[in-house]
Amino acid sequence: EELTKKIIKLLEYEIENKKEASDKEIIRIAGIGIDELEEFKELTSELPQESFDGNEEIDKMATETINKFDNPTLYDLLKSLKFDIKTARKVGKYLVEKRMIKSLSRIEGSEPSETSSRPRPVEIYCEDCRTVLTDREKPKFCPLCGSSNLSEKTI
Repeated sequence: EELTKKIIKLLEYEIENKKEASDKEIIRIAGIGIDELEEFKELTSELPQESFDGNEEIDKMATETINKFDNPTLYDLLKSLKFDIKTARKVGKYLVEKRMIKSLSRIEGSEPSETSSRPRPVEIYCEDCRTVLTDREKPKFCPLCGSSNLSEKTI
């Protein structure tokens, strides 16, 4: 399928450059129009909404995937297993639903593709001195008052 080839080309670019392609790069690399960009990005970064539980064909392909890869990526499904993009997304969704994988990343070492599984930003809050800590690491103690009474709040 032509679309799958374009997506493989994009993912290979991202592997080579170790970064996610910008919108302009996606248009150039995949050879798509600006009006096709949103749909194209959705195909590579979000899994289908519907469940594929009970679908024997998807189960068979998911089993094949887990036999070959411990933590498969979208690129693995497209390039190594030769799935088309729609099938790869279904298999990815099925593997996540069955808790075989936490999420389906685009490429090795990239952010998870499923938007809802991305970590939400949190603030660390000291309950004793009521200060929001700006330290990015998870502190065990408040640097201001020394308290260990810290909590996380989703921003």
